[in-house]
Amino acid sequence: MHFDFAAGARQLEPSVDLSWVLCRAFGPLGASVPVGGSPTEKFRLAKSLDLASRIATRHGMDQLEAELGRETCARWSLTYLATRAQNRRLSRAIVLVADTAAQLGIPLVFVKYAALSISGALTEGLRDAGDIDVLVPRKRALELQHSLEKAGFHSAGAREQNQHLPALRKDTGEVIEVHHSLWGLNAGTPTHSADFETLEHSGLLRRVGDFTVPTVPAMAAHAIVHSLAQHITSPHRYPAFRMVADLVDLRSIGPVDPAALPLIASRTSNLRMTRAACGLASSMSDARLDALGRDEAALLAHLVRASTDADYRRKLRWRRLLEFRNVDQLRRALVRAFLPSTAELEAARGVQRSRAAQLSARLLHPVQMLWTLFDPGGPDD
Repeated sequence: MHFDFAAGARQLEPSVDLSWVLCRAFGPLGASVPVGGSPTEKFRLAKSLDLASRIATRHGMDQLEAELGRETCARWSLTYLATRAQNRRLSRAIVLVADTAAQLGIPLVFVKYAALSISGALTEGLRDAGDIDVLVPRKRALELQHSLEKAGFHSAGAREQNQHLPALRKDTGEVIEVHHSLWGLNAGTPTHSADFETLEHSGLLRRVGDFTVPTVPAMAAHAIVHSLAQHITSPHRYPAFRMVADLVDLRSIGPVDPAALPLIASRTSNLRMTRAACGLASSMSDARLDALGRDEAALLAHLVRASTDADYRRKLRWRRLLEFRNVDQLRRALVRAFLPSTAELEAARGVQRSRAAQLSARLLHPVQMLWTLFDPGGPDD
């Protein structure tokens, strides 16, 4: 399931506040921005689009305070500091999992946020992330998982997925997911998921210092398929603009050729979608919102509405229910939605401090999930 231009969002006329947020998040440093609007609305949009910390990192809190005022920037600063703290926790997790795998002789590939960070595409605070994702040979995934548990990690309560083992969490906040395959990447094979050996034999891995990460085209393909296929109907699980940010940041370390990406990612075989994503990232980094093509404009509208419009997100959920390929897929989705694991419940409803609050959240969750399908102002607003 991927982005459908025919059924996509209507064209978007960016407001002054939205134009300011996008220009400050992606445009050239020092570029002129639209004047006017509301500082409070700029912060609200930046938070909703998962771009607040990115803007603070790129321009600095002093500049933001000069543009928006001290009151708005006090809240902005809290978001920025929280992202930096999380980045530091994840940096510790990168070292820990690399050392653990090295001691066991297990080959390891860092993907997603960790790969971007290791490659030098990110600076501290630029991008938030919830965990460190690693890809290892399928036969050795459980061995690494058990060794990490001995090193102080414990199950985060999430179920095992088709591509990775249950997430592991440390009491100090680090979270690791051990993958045995990557959904949507196939490197020319007929499958919909690539494993370690497939990427290695296809020449899609590279060394950066002591670490192994995917090549720039492979990282770009994974970013697109992760956002516009895997999470196209669930932007609340993965911020929609994170794909654009990743593509923009990848351009700083290597060329991204949209024509080559469909050869890597099975679910980005829609060349139109791939070109639109890469074209939008290019236009964003040049602050050329007024020169978007039709497909880039439709994709931008989807990303904005998926992040800010509850009615649009409700339609995406219904679309997901209507497009399951078989009864088993639908059954698994309904179980995850209405009978979530502890980690999934915390991600949706927040951490509950008491047993009574946990029980209440679990009992109310199915009702709230049903409500989100019918009410545009669902609980994930």
